[in-house]
Amino acid sequence: MSDPHTPHEWDGDQLRELALFVRTHSGKGPGILWPEHADPDDWRRSPETLAAGITLHLGRPVTVRSGPSPTAPNTADLLVLQQTGSSRWRLGAAGIPTTAQDLRLRSGEALFIPGGYTALVEQTASSGLLCLTIGTATPA
Repeated sequence: MSDPHTPHEWDGDQLRELALFVRTHSGKGPGILWPEHADPDDWRRSPETLAAGITLHLGRPVTVRSGPSPTAPNTADLLVLQQTGSSRWRLGAAGIPTTAQDLRLRSGEALFIPGGYTALVEQTASSGLLCLTIGTATPA
């Protein structure tokens, strides 16, 4: 019988590692993680189960979303998992042009984008992303 506190599709170490990554960067700035306890195939599991597992470890609501807004700053923190291929990101703190960062995300990596940041993404043809909202997004 599976542990009711750890969704059966996701290993507890993976969930703890992602939760620690989010806690580490929350309120500080963007970050990229190459997870120790996952490989790219792990990101293809049920997104809803992953969101529920991270919710348990963070104590904050986590929901699946379609992706970052290309024109407005995100109002909640985002966790992006690169499932396949790669993507290029341009991140910036809203209203502060000198903070722009260009990042490349490869298959298996995770990207944390704090609330208040704008995020533009270019994906390769084989790119697959899973985006999660952490906390509650406020209406724009």
